[in-house]
Amino acid sequence: MATLISGSTGVNKIQDGTIVNADISNSAGIVGSKLVMPTGSVLQVVMGTKSGYTTTTSATYSDTGLSASITPATGSKVLVLISHGGLDKRGNANGYVGIKLFRSSTEILLFSGQFGYTAGTLIQSGGLSYTFLDASAGGNGSTAITYKTQFNSAGGITAGFGAGGEISTITLMEIAG
Repeated sequence: MATLISGSTGVNKIQDGTIVNADISNSAGIVGSKLVMPTGSVLQVVMGTKSGYTTTTSATYSDTGLSASITPATGSKVLVLISHGGLDKRGNANGYVGIKLFRSSTEILLFSGQFGYTAGTLIQSGGLSYTFLDASAGGNGSTAITYKTQFNSAGGITAGFGAGGEISTITLMEIAG
């Protein structure tokens, strides 16, 4: 069987050999929504920052002002990296700072009594960093999930973040499950 090629059957459409996205149909399986990254791949990264000095004297946990949102796909994990800059204590009492990490309204990590201070007028540390792999993020690819931190003060001290102009950061990395 002979093949007839003429200008009306498409030869004039192959002018420079370049293939553009419009030339590839979605059924070809190579469009972005059809790519499957291997387990452990970083799919997206978002970051939030908090500047300014935030304090509390309350034993009740309150927001530090540090948060970020991410929209992970179903089955993904979220790696949370947090750095609270300029952690300090003011007051003449023994006390400690408690810190919680939340996914939306769910508490997922608690550091309570870990950052204790002895009596003195002012003690300032360089900060606090921690990492948490949230294997239960529960993403669906269309709903954003917000991660945030809260802190409290116990023992009659004033606890603060952001002393000396230090900036706090939260970085969220979606990891392919």
